[in-house]
Amino acid sequence: MISKKEDILNAWIKVEQLSEGNINLKEKNIHEYNLKNIDWKHYFLDFMKKSCSDYNVKIEKKKYGLVLFFGIFSFEEVADILRKKYGKKASDEEVLKTKKFSITLYFDYELKLIDKNFFYTTSGYIREHNEFPKKISEEESHFLKELNSKLGEECQYFNDTINYLIEKYGDENRSLCYKFIKNVEYEEANLHSFFIKDLEKAKKINSDKLDLYLFGNDKEKINLESQPDSENFQPELFETILMPNKYPNGRFPSNPDYALSFMQEVATNIAINSSAEVRTVNGPPGTGKTTLLKDIFAHYVVEQAHQICNLKNKKIQDEQQYNEKYKIGILPYEITKGNIIVASSNNSAVQNIVKELPRIDSIYPDFLEEIKEVDYFTDIANSDQLDDKKSIKEELWGIFSLEGGASSNVLKIMNTLKQISDVFDGDYQEEKSVYNDFKKMYQELMDEKKKRQDYYEDLKKIKDIKSNIIFLKEEKQIEISKFLNEID
Repeated sequence: MISKKEDILNAWIKVEQLSEGNINLKEKNIHEYNLKNIDWKHYFLDFMKKSCSDYNVKIEKKKYGLVLFFGIFSFEEVADILRKKYGKKASDEEVLKTKKFSITLYFDYELKLIDKNFFYTTSGYIREHNEFPKKISEEESHFLKELNSKLGEECQYFNDTINYLIEKYGDENRSLCYKFIKNVEYEEANLHSFFIKDLEKAKKINSDKLDLYLFGNDKEKINLESQPDSENFQPELFETILMPNKYPNGRFPSNPDYALSFMQEVATNIAINSSAEVRTVNGPPGTGKTTLLKDIFAHYVVEQAHQICNLKNKKIQDEQQYNEKYKIGILPYEITKGNIIVASSNNSAVQNIVKELPRIDSIYPDFLEEIKEVDYFTDIANSDQLDDKKSIKEELWGIFSLEGGASSNVLKIMNTLKQISDVFDGDYQEEKSVYNDFKKMYQELMDEKKKRQDYYEDLKKIKDIKSNIIFLKEEKQIEISKFLNEID
């Protein structure tokens, strides 16, 4: 088991390493250059000055900069190298046709190298050395030391260093790519996957939840084959999972003409009803994973609202001063157990979900006015949606999800919560009737679910009786046949 666990985690680490270093050459602010041996220093200083004008960046603040990408190649090259090295034949699976880079160099407004943002990709190393690096961080440190030596203390050898890198990584199609940076302090630099440290740590710890995630639980495993013509199809399993008393208590306000597909309904019901601590849904992009998540979220929002309505004391308990600006308090477990964190080693995967959920265009138009009337702090949600810093664009229906991770995102979360808190500390008047109104609607929903569950139970009894009658009829037919044979 230990060896198998280590093999899985090692493979996972390799996948994380190979996922680094993507570049989108269609991005409008990425430029390509094929010339060599020009005065790079003057060229890039002029480029940054012009870009400051184009993007309305104040030159005197001296916060702008530049990022250079060397060694642009197709990931298929790396896949071919690894196949050849490990004696693997090409499979029918399509290899991602992404573009990779080997190294990135970040420079400030004076074209001084920003050491902490230097990045050497695993794919770039494999392309150059035909093998995985033992420790990419050590290779990166050696490379950075070599670059600083070539650049000189005051970057006086900037042109020579760029020409050296073009010679090392350039080809006839592309020498280098570069991009203007408005503020080097807040630019999201390319970083090695932070997840790798966790995976290395996971090799040394014993955790029931981790083992459950990696190996599953054979004792409770059931085959959810949904094709009726399959020998593994078990309709009674789906009947149990999709019983009316297991319906979600909420639905995301998207187009009601398009319900969840059969297996999305199954996955949603399992997620909100199962006692299992780890549940997984697998599927390639576009198969509806985010769509079913929306309905799971909607269920928990309704449940949280119900718990809030039932609280005798609706004030946050045990408030303490967190810092000069913020306080922190303890929410009841009944509410916090419905909180949701979307986490991924892929930043764009998180952003796709978190930024999509509160967008107006994710809501079916017939529901939009009612959602605005409910007011999930719509004004606060849209307060930073500025169009050229002139007018506020209303793109969000409210504060449903916020992005964490980077310190700038955490600061935004805290500022948003402070603005919400200020609303309640002002002249806000609590509408106490809303609690009873919600509880009444919630009870109507529970009554409807019970009614449908009872109806289902009755139908099931009828179905069982019919089956029993058929069985008894067949038994009697056999007895009659036997009797007739005896008479003969």
